[in-house]
Amino acid sequence: MDTWLDDPEDEQREKEERSRMAAFYIGIALLPLIFLFDHFGRIDLGLNLFLCLGMNAIVIRIRSELKKYVWFWVVMVLIVAVELPIVFTVKWPRQWVPAVSLLPIGLAACLVALGVIKLVENVMVKDPPSDKDE
Repeated sequence: MDTWLDDPEDEQREKEERSRMAAFYIGIALLPLIFLFDHFGRIDLGLNLFLCLGMNAIVIRIRSELKKYVWFWVVMVLIVAVELPIVFTVKWPRQWVPAVSLLPIGLAACLVALGVIKLVENVMVKDPPSDKDE
């Protein structure tokens, strides 16, 4: 309910704050992966898996309006299933890799996932009926 007291800028600030908090919670939820892989001496894999799953969590957050559809979750599981072998088979450097150098890889994964979801959405979601009955 909009009233004259509602400020659109306040609503925008609230949305931005929720997005920042969501990113923070995603990072905190995935942080144990780094510690687990560090324990096994493969922190390189942990960081890359963190990046992969983090980007997919961001994709889920971007397309949150589709969370109610089963096909969305099936597509996300398939995307992760395709990405995981790549993360585990590629020879990643054992030394620290700056996040800036991994950003293009993460961005590419994010864009591919968003593209696949959009493609499947176009196939799965039917167009609403037109207002003209002929």
